[in-house]
Amino acid sequence: MTPSFDLVGLSEYSLFTINGEDAATILTSRITFIALVVCAAFLSGIALIGDPIECWCPAQFTDSMCNYTKSLCWISENYVIDENGPLPFTLEDREEMPLREMGFYPLVPFILLGLAFFLNTPHFFWTAWQAYGGVNVAHAVEMAVQDEGNADNIAFNISFNRPSAMKFRGSSYIAKFITLVSAVGPLFFLGYDFGTFQTGLFLLTRLLTLGTIIAAFPLLSAVLQVNFFTWGFDLARGIYFDGEVPELYAFPRATMCDFKVRQMNNIQPYTVQCVLPINMWSEKVFIAFWFWLGLLLLAHLHSYQYWFRKLLFPGSRRAYVSKHMSVISPRWKNDKRKKKLVEDFAHKHLVFDHFLLLRVLELATGFVFANDVLKTLWKKYEEGVAEREGRPPPDEVLAATAPVTDDADLKEQ
Repeated sequence: MTPSFDLVGLSEYSLFTINGEDAATILTSRITFIALVVCAAFLSGIALIGDPIECWCPAQFTDSMCNYTKSLCWISENYVIDENGPLPFTLEDREEMPLREMGFYPLVPFILLGLAFFLNTPHFFWTAWQAYGGVNVAHAVEMAVQDEGNADNIAFNISFNRPSAMKFRGSSYIAKFITLVSAVGPLFFLGYDFGTFQTGLFLLTRLLTLGTIIAAFPLLSAVLQVNFFTWGFDLARGIYFDGEVPELYAFPRATMCDFKVRQMNNIQPYTVQCVLPINMWSEKVFIAFWFWLGLLLLAHLHSYQYWFRKLLFPGSRRAYVSKHMSVISPRWKNDKRKKKLVEDFAHKHLVFDHFLLLRVLELATGFVFANDVLKTLWKKYEEGVAEREGRPPPDEVLAATAPVTDDADLKEQ
């Protein structure tokens, strides 16, 4: 199978998964986190080891006085004026002018670290809650990755936890309503007894991730004092019309710095012009981050609609079971009784959380392992039906299994 990097297919390739996480989750919780931490460390290194700011000091300043000036201006609020505009002579007059004051430059590494943890908040939320509803998905995936012989154990755990989902089979409208509402996401905690706890939590986590990505735009707009929503478009417009990368509002190259020095009983004010080389790097980091946020937004929009459709639509659940049954019992469609059993198995015996676990296992380990788990579940189900009907167990529960050569051949249509 040849992988493709298009958004439509990313979530379906096990090549792009780590322990059952799809591509969108990996982009956010792993790659984005690592990239932001690395950028924060890089900018911190420039600030601590290099020269993040250089100031044009008065001629009478000694080297130590100039170093003091640079350190003071680095941690103070600088301001930007029009290159062709006048600068008031006294500090009092300048305070009355609407100057662009900016003092967040030393905090840029902390802003990046804050973004790294903020974007991972939904992942922490999933980790904290997912162990409380039925089968522990993370533990099941860990068992599957460590030893592919654990398929029977995982199937046993699924069967053992089924009693907590028995209300799912109720025919009352209230039960069906709670099942649907809890499976969608925000009210996932209502699904503990309906087999939808994990599914609702899973979809809610993806909604929260979308929310954090969208919320990053107004947060950065407030911190950087710019319209971060259109930042990338402003950059593209500047390149198109001017033929060069424009100096963006949030990260000016040159600033003015006012400070006072006490000399005995006199307080001497000074104004120096400073250049901030570190702003060139910070600007490039946030430009790249703007485009990266756009990619994350598209990836998670696709991820949410993909999982919503695969987990909640009855046709998707039926197609998933049919795909695996074509390997477990290739002739099942020719047997009317078995066809009815498969239909009941997909819609009455297996609950929403079971389909979530099976699909995550398939992402983490491939089709074969998930097929082994479903095969064991089917065997137990068919034996249970035979026992309730007073018949002996079927002679051929596991019919001739077709060889699995390529996951793509068994992919749902």
